[in-house]
Amino acid sequence: MSLILAIAEFMKQPLHFFLGFLDDGWVGPQVLSHHLLLMMTSDLYDKSYGNPRLESRNCPAQTSLLYEKFFLGSQWRDECVNDKLKRSAIAYRRCLHD
Repeated sequence: MSLILAIAEFMKQPLHFFLGFLDDGWVGPQVLSHHLLLMMTSDLYDKSYGNPRLESRNCPAQTSLLYEKFFLGSQWRDECVNDKLKRSAIAYRRCLHD
């Protein structure tokens, strides 16, 4: 996904979200975890990696860190996230071996 598309996707969020707040709660670490997990599993849903079986980048459970929305303090690394991390080929990316 290009940087411009990523920014456009983020613009759906209210401004205070970019500052790390959801209502009155600080969600900076939760947002960072969510986006790091998306990057670490991007080969599972991005066509440019040549994956013939594309899947959703999110997990269905609201308690998952990879759920499409944020819920302050109630999302964790669940079995769906673990499964995606196990199947991801991030460890084999050449850019990580330099």
